[in-house]
Amino acid sequence: MIQADAHSDDHVVEVQFDATPWFEQASEVQIADLIACGYGGDYPADAVAQYMADHHQGVKRLFDYLEVIEHVGFECHVSQGDAEDWYNARDALFALRCLTKLGETSDGGIVIGPQGWGIAQDTLSRIEAG
Repeated sequence: MIQADAHSDDHVVEVQFDATPWFEQASEVQIADLIACGYGGDYPADAVAQYMADHHQGVKRLFDYLEVIEHVGFECHVSQGDAEDWYNARDALFALRCLTKLGETSDGGIVIGPQGWGIAQDTLSRIEAG
């Protein structure tokens, strides 16, 4: 389970939900974008909530509310720990592929910044341990 929460900017509607269905269909690039924004408060996290509106009644209720109320936005945050557990358990190399998407350079090189370095080290240790 990947815990997530979303709320209207006025906090009239607040919802917690399992974001696993989004992760199951997301591309490595989409997950890398979510990692890059710190798992919340930006467009990649918004995309999680928007997708989940078709899969979770509480998230749908949030968007129904936003359609009625003018000039109110929303914010979504995904549990970083739950997300890391999910993609590390899915495939030892999956996390590394997502992280390399964060740091691809125009000349084909790869840079993994500090945000992803700890995950990369943990994943490499798991691979080496077999």
